[in-house]
Amino acid sequence: MTLSSSLEFVWKHILKHMKATYSHRLMDPPLESPFQDVFVEFLSLILRRNLSYTMLTLRFSCPLQWKRAEDDVYCIWQHGPRKADMFLNFINSRHLWIKWTKEMQNEQQILPFLDVSIQLENNQPITKVYRKSTHTLRYSHFRSNRPKEDQLNNLKGLLHRAEKICDRECDKVEEKQLLSNAFIACGFPISDVDRIVQNYKPKTEEEKLQERENLNKLDKMYLPYIPRVSNKLKKQLRKLNIHVVFKRGRTIGSILCNNKPKNTNDKRKNVIYRIPCECGMVYFGETGQWFDA
Repeated sequence: MTLSSSLEFVWKHILKHMKATYSHRLMDPPLESPFQDVFVEFLSLILRRNLSYTMLTLRFSCPLQWKRAEDDVYCIWQHGPRKADMFLNFINSRHLWIKWTKEMQNEQQILPFLDVSIQLENNQPITKVYRKSTHTLRYSHFRSNRPKEDQLNNLKGLLHRAEKICDRECDKVEEKQLLSNAFIACGFPISDVDRIVQNYKPKTEEEKLQERENLNKLDKMYLPYIPRVSNKLKKQLRKLNIHVVFKRGRTIGSILCNNKPKNTNDKRKNVIYRIPCECGMVYFGETGQWFDA
C-alpha cells in the first residue's frame, strides 16, 4: 500500500464516521473527532518512514532531533536557515494534503513549544513555563461554587507543572511567586496559598499508587456540593472510612436543556479497531477516544 493510497483510504473512513467536510489542513483534524489521535499517529508513522527512506536515498540533510507531540514537532536543525527552508519545502512536497509551517527561535535563542519555553545555552536546551502575552493569569475565583479541595488542587497542578518543566531553580522560584500572586488576586486565602507553595513536593509514582489503593479501600458516597456544609460533612464521614465525592447537582440548564447524546452499545472508548481495505490489506489500531463501531 503506497503513501498516497494509505492516506486516502484512512481519510475516507474518518470522513465516513465523522460525517464532516474535508479540511484542507490535514495536520489539524477536527478537535472533537474520535479519530484525531488515530489519524495523526497513522499519518506520522507513514510520513516518517517515507521521509527516512527518501532522505537516505537522496542524501538529504536530516534534523539532529525530531520529537512529536500530537501534531506539533520540536526539531533541532544544525544545517543553517537556507537548508531549513529547503527541508520544509521537501517535506511539504511529499503529499498534496501535507502542509507544514515552521517557527524559529528568536534573537534570544528562545522557542515556545506548547506550554514550554526552550532556550539554548551553550548548546544545551533550558526549559521553563511558557505563557502567551495575552494570558491574563485569571483563574477560578475562590468564591465560586466548588469544593475548597478542588480549588486548591488547581494551584497544586500548576506547581507540579513548574516543578516538571523548569530546569533552573531561579525559574521555579519566579514561577511559584507568579502563581502565588495570581491566586491571591483571585480571592484565595494568603495562608492557604503560602502553605501550599512552600510545602508542595511532587508525589512519586509509589505515593500515587498507595493513595489510590487507600481510596479504593474506603466506601464512597456521592453528594451534591453545598457551600459551608459539604466540606464539614466530608471531614466527619472520613472518620467513618467513607470517602465523599462531590458531584454537580441539577441546574436550570440541565432541567430545561440536555443536548448530551446518550451512549449506545456501538459507541465505546479504549478499543482496538480494525479497518479493512479494498486491496485486501487491513489496518489495526487502538484509541482511547470514543469510537463509533
